[in-house]
Amino acid sequence: MDTDTLAAQFQRTQGRPINYCGNIVRPIFKKDLNQELVSLVITRLSSLRKPEQGIRIKVEKGDIHLDGNKYNEIVLWADNSPDSVEITLTSKGKSQLKIWNVWRVDDGLVNAWVGNAGMVINEIADQSLAFHCSDGVGAVDFTNFIFVVRGLDGA
Repeated sequence: MDTDTLAAQFQRTQGRPINYCGNIVRPIFKKDLNQELVSLVITRLSSLRKPEQGIRIKVEKGDIHLDGNKYNEIVLWADNSPDSVEITLTSKGKSQLKIWNVWRVDDGLVNAWVGNAGMVINEIADQSLAFHCSDGVGAVDFTNFIFVVRGLDGA
């Protein structure tokens, strides 16, 4: 087993997935959007309280519609967003959805892709993916933050 942090291993692979203890671990989830309109439901299953955990969602060449507002990037924080959120994605040509875990510490600084941050993503049902996230604080622990995204197919 590699003793380097997940971030160091991702740096060596230029961000490609790695094998860690038999799991395929990714720094980010990417999915080409082949439809002009996609509806997703994001459901948080569990989360550490400290550091505060979040889900960063970004659409390259498209928009995220949430509560009547339009964004190209959002963060759903575990401490102030509902357990389940429905969003709609609209694409402008060749669009790509990106999802990754983030966390913030007491100073409010948002962190990602450092230390032992990474995600194990499993297909759990048709068009449903479970994200098991390790934040970058301390040892690798894919139970730091767990959420499901429904409306997607294939990891």
